[in-house]
Amino acid sequence: MGDEVQQWTIKRPGRGGAFDDYSVQGLQYESTNGEIAWHITAWGDRNPVSSYWVAREKFYGMSIHFGYNTRGDNRIEISGEIENVPAAEKNAILKTIVEWEKPLQVETK
Repeated sequence: MGDEVQQWTIKRPGRGGAFDDYSVQGLQYESTNGEIAWHITAWGDRNPVSSYWVAREKFYGMSIHFGYNTRGDNRIEISGEIENVPAAEKNAILKTIVEWEKPLQVETK
């Protein structure tokens, strides 16, 4: 994740679920150059709510500015890599992303 400005669009609508004692919600984004990333919000029973930008299994700080210009566009600012994500939370989030990225299985009769 460099300092370049990229356009990101939502690729998959919001997902949510419980994985390894964590509640996880996320939106999958795709950049104009095809990069995939997730905006993830996660929390455990005794943990505060955390928000991350997750790309290539790395966690980054992030903030979203909704309607930041006259067109009503949203601006996503991605900051430095967060290396001290608790192991249990990190594992739950990565397992969640793997599960969400699997193709949907549709039964046919």
